[in-house]
Amino acid sequence: MLGRTLTAVLLSAAFVALGSRTPAHVNNSAASAEAQQVQATANEIPADSQQEPSPQLVKPAEPDVQPTAINTAVHTPMSNRDTGKQMAEARGWTGEQWLCLEKLWTNESNWRHTVSNYQGSGAYGVPQSLPANKMASAGEDYLTNPRTQIAWGLRYIESRYKTPCMALDAWLSRSPHWY
Repeated sequence: MLGRTLTAVLLSAAFVALGSRTPAHVNNSAASAEAQQVQATANEIPADSQQEPSPQLVKPAEPDVQPTAINTAVHTPMSNRDTGKQMAEARGWTGEQWLCLEKLWTNESNWRHTVSNYQGSGAYGVPQSLPANKMASAGEDYLTNPRTQIAWGLRYIESRYKTPCMALDAWLSRSPHWY
């Protein structure tokens, strides 16, 4: 009985420490009385005794999990631009090709990954995908992850225009602009 009640006491304390309510199946009054009894018993054990002291009620440790960058990163237009530059460089799009991509997406979205088209077309994100759900082919987090949007946009440019400069030329030739 004491072991079961001690477990209930520890569970109750853990829930309280975590800011949660005690589960309904835990008898709080019995747990409280038993907690007092356990504490009184623990106080009676001599300091030089070989018995282990009663367990202390301690908040459980946080799990040792390192958050991923995508969960913790604050995505700004500048960080999105830097990510885009790195990803374009990985495709060999440096120098003039990078400048064309930078100009294209600066004009389309200003590198904001949560921007929708101002005229209400439904275009969304850094590359202004229309419709936005086309980007799901690059990842299901396409609405919130600029890296997913950029990866999709780079593949789109390569498949449709071959290079960022050719995409920019097409964009400039249309009014209103689109690519």
